[in-house]
Amino acid sequence: MLDLLYKLAYNSCVGCDWCAEACPWSPRYKPRERLQGMVEAVEACTMCGRCVLKCPLKVPTHKRVYEYRTKKGIVHEELTKIRERSEEIGQSFGIGGSEWAEFAKSKGFKVDERARWLFLPSAFDVLPNARLDLLAELWVLDKLGYDFTLSSKHPEGYGNFIFDMADPDYFKKKALEVIKTAEELDVEGIIIGECGADYKVWPRLHMFIGIKAPFKVLTFPEAVYRRRKEIVVERMIEKRVGYHDPCGLARYNFVTQEPREIIKMITPFYEERGPSERIQMCCGGGAGVSFVNELKRKAVETIGPKKIEQFKGLDLVLTSCSKCKSMLLTYTLLLRGGFNVHRLSYALAWSMGLDVPAP
Repeated sequence: MLDLLYKLAYNSCVGCDWCAEACPWSPRYKPRERLQGMVEAVEACTMCGRCVLKCPLKVPTHKRVYEYRTKKGIVHEELTKIRERSEEIGQSFGIGGSEWAEFAKSKGFKVDERARWLFLPSAFDVLPNARLDLLAELWVLDKLGYDFTLSSKHPEGYGNFIFDMADPDYFKKKALEVIKTAEELDVEGIIIGECGADYKVWPRLHMFIGIKAPFKVLTFPEAVYRRRKEIVVERMIEKRVGYHDPCGLARYNFVTQEPREIIKMITPFYEERGPSERIQMCCGGGAGVSFVNELKRKAVETIGPKKIEQFKGLDLVLTSCSKCKSMLLTYTLLLRGGFNVHRLSYALAWSMGLDVPAP
């Protein structure tokens, strides 16, 4: 019955192309082309969901793209190779071992120990060049009084396998392993690192694999916001600062005000740049685009100028997603946007006194 309802919804498209105005890929690709199964359009879709907000009939185009990927195998070959490698090694970027966990342990954080919370880093966090971002997240949570641990078995939240590699079976396998680990460590919940794909999946696990998480799930900004009274600001960011809403955080989880309130605590020069919050324009890196060189080049040409225009004149753009940081940084460097890009956790950690370079 549910499949029939979705089929009726897909067929209700009247071709008005209002959704195209909302799509970050327009005019190169249109959501209507994805409904029709155009391979290039399906591969490039970030499944951000902005088209659905604009559609007068609320046609679930991003759901259709997901079905094309999982049921018809329309996945870019570069993502297929990543998936194969990941199944062998257990990490999206093919990072083997637990060097990232040893790094966290060397900084005094719990690894494989009992705690109230289990922290799941993003796939980017375990890369050697992302160590300062990982350190910032852990340092902030510790300063705010969270009793948490990491698991050396789980280098990421694996949400990329739902939206990027279109492999829900592999995600289910890894999710069950995370749940088992969480039960063994006797945690009451998990805190998700700054990853848009994980934000989309873990808060509504039952929708993707039919299993309800037997614990609380907090996104990183939510966890920080809950302890905002514990934030002690030692230095302010004296720059013009903007914020980019990750799709998985704002559009999927309605978490929009929490990061803004945090940013306003650490800078007197915050500027709101629209479109923002739930209607913000996707960074262009979701659903595997940031992993595929060909698609990333096209994103620089099509989406990059729109994001550069949005944040023109700012000194610093913050975001709470590793993919968003990667894409926005690529745009500003290649298109000379003139602004720097950092994650929310990094800017907050610096402001609270962590000894890292100023954002």
